[in-house]
Amino acid sequence: MKKKVLCLFLATALLGSGGCNKFTKDYDISPNAPLDTTLPLLMSGTQLSVMTTYTGNLAREAGIFTQQLAGTDQQYATYATYLVTESDTENDFNTIYQGGLINAQEMIKRGTNENSPYYVGIGKILKAMLLGIATDIFGDVPNRQALRGGAGFEATSLELNPTYDTQQVVLQDIQTLLSEGITELQKPAAGLRPGSDDFIHRGDASLWVKTASILKARYANRLSKRDAAGSATAVLAAIDQAGLTGNTDDANAVFTTSNTSQNQFYAFNLNRPNYVKMGARLIDLMNTLNDPRLPFYATPANAAGDYIGTPLGTTETDEISDIGSFFASVNSPVPMVTYVEAKLIEAEAALRAGQSSRAQTAYRAALTAHLSKFNISTAQQNTYLAANGTLSANAATALTQILTQKYIANFLQIEAWSDYRRTKQPSLTRDPTGVISTIPERLPTPQGERINNRNATVVSDLTRPVYWAQ
Repeated sequence: MKKKVLCLFLATALLGSGGCNKFTKDYDISPNAPLDTTLPLLMSGTQLSVMTTYTGNLAREAGIFTQQLAGTDQQYATYATYLVTESDTENDFNTIYQGGLINAQEMIKRGTNENSPYYVGIGKILKAMLLGIATDIFGDVPNRQALRGGAGFEATSLELNPTYDTQQVVLQDIQTLLSEGITELQKPAAGLRPGSDDFIHRGDASLWVKTASILKARYANRLSKRDAAGSATAVLAAIDQAGLTGNTDDANAVFTTSNTSQNQFYAFNLNRPNYVKMGARLIDLMNTLNDPRLPFYATPANAAGDYIGTPLGTTETDEISDIGSFFASVNSPVPMVTYVEAKLIEAEAALRAGQSSRAQTAYRAALTAHLSKFNISTAQQNTYLAANGTLSANAATALTQILTQKYIANFLQIEAWSDYRRTKQPSLTRDPTGVISTIPERLPTPQGERINNRNATVVSDLTRPVYWAQ
């Protein structure tokens, strides 16, 4: 199973550009064999599944739905028409469950048995990250029964046919996992401690606590339509406990120049050029705002240096911008959970709670921090902040400002699609070639679950909102 996990990452990330043998040559022990696996192998395998999930096919689909990207060839042109079938979601579901969650659960169990609280804590946070994506895109998903067998596959018939938990329950479980993860990471160091096997934070427990706190804020904010006041209170409490300091708090998916661990957007474009291009909606927005980040987001479309996205409803690729090298060079990191996101969540929640001063402070901090990530002159930054850095006194307008900047900052992240489904901001126009009546609200239940799990909650209607978007 261990090689299956690592090969699954490569199959998604590298799209056939290389085999799995080289990458796994030093990993001949199955992380699902309880007697011979190690915590470092489980850590690495789980994180590979997390990075695949956050920056692979699902991120490309989400980018197309939010019109940050455009699907222009083969299956991605089909996704642009909102035609996503139950067979299309099979690999992504398996990456989350067979690749990530099984190993995360085994890491938690083994770390507990071996008195290694940092592995337990990180395992719980990684499990929450994977469950969060699963429920965001599918709604109700298996959790409490699905993972009781751990990674050793000591499954009963009940666990092979797990009942689906409602999204409301899954969100509660995510919060519990994150709280428990923080508790474990605040214990005195004991047992084995993560190091180079932790690709994301290199064993830094304090950074994992910050990541967990941001995730608590993210999933509390999901409930803004269900409980506006309560969700705002929970968000602000999570931010207050996080101890955030700046962009160094970020949890990024990391890559190398090796052909077995390249940035997934780079590898995809290398192997399948012109399948996905920049979308007109995002580029037009950034052009309108005279956004100095645009040259880092996109490549010039022509000799004149213009930035142009594929128009909605077309598959145009001539003189159309690609994703910029800042995000899609061979070893560019890709954001998953960030300080900037946390500050924009804080701004939204503070606005909802009637704390306009706090909202303004958080909003300005987010813009300043995000601009500082790029090689932009101080003068350009100041000009942009002067034009865009102050929230309107009108709450509705201020919310649009926050969510517009979050849409820009969360480039290439599934989170942008989640925000759109929850708030319908920024304003997006349905693709005129779409086969359904709205921009997708979810993805369909995978075919394997429909066929093999008699207890699956099967949803094929992509226009049905998930619980938190209702």
